[in-house]
Amino acid sequence: MREAFMDCMNFLHVLFKPYKNMYIPIGHSHSASGTVLDIGSGGGEHIESILTAAQVHDTKLPKLILSDLFPQATRYQKLQQKFGEQSTAYISTPLDMNAVDQEYDALMICSALHHFKPEQIEQLFKDVASNRKSITILEISERTIPAFVNSMFGPFILCPLAAIFSPNPKWQKILLTIIPIIPLMFMWDSIVSSLRSYTNHEIQTMFLNAEGKTEDSSAFTIESGGFLYAPFQKANYFIAQRK
Repeated sequence: MREAFMDCMNFLHVLFKPYKNMYIPIGHSHSASGTVLDIGSGGGEHIESILTAAQVHDTKLPKLILSDLFPQATRYQKLQQKFGEQSTAYISTPLDMNAVDQEYDALMICSALHHFKPEQIEQLFKDVASNRKSITILEISERTIPAFVNSMFGPFILCPLAAIFSPNPKWQKILLTIIPIIPLMFMWDSIVSSLRSYTNHEIQTMFLNAEGKTEDSSAFTIESGGFLYAPFQKANYFIAQRK
């Protein structure tokens, strides 16, 4: 069932490529000679999308290191083979967000911040303010009415399409289509993600509060924005880079 769910998620990335433009702010804010640790990499689809777009547009990016509490080392290895050791690396052992070694001074979190409570985010931001050079946050879910509508109805279109192209056994295709278990799961997950998403303004406020500074007195340069990737829905980014 989890594989069927992931088929829908992967198909979303293939169809809409929500991270395809994120190479722009990442390349603009980070040195190509540096490294960025991606926390909670999952299957690494966002990393693949970012690196592919960077190659197409001949943009140099820092080395992106994949990690997760439940790392998919085989998948990460394939991405490393595809893009080269100069572009990506991975940590094969479990890595908790609250136990990141200080050698990683640039962090990135993709489509995961909405899973954390404000007090957890505050703890993360305090660590960044004290010990890191930068943090990059990318989110493809939004707390808006169009995003909520997309979450309600999109899975019942997306999941059957994913089933057509899925390599999974027939029983999983049934779960995706005839018996709408996976579309309902995907809808629920999307709705919860939308309701729990933070706006860029809220993220900036939490970061400055954790740092104990105002925007003018902050030791970090803050950049935020977004790119439209689906009807009325944006992928947003927030980058705090030490001055």
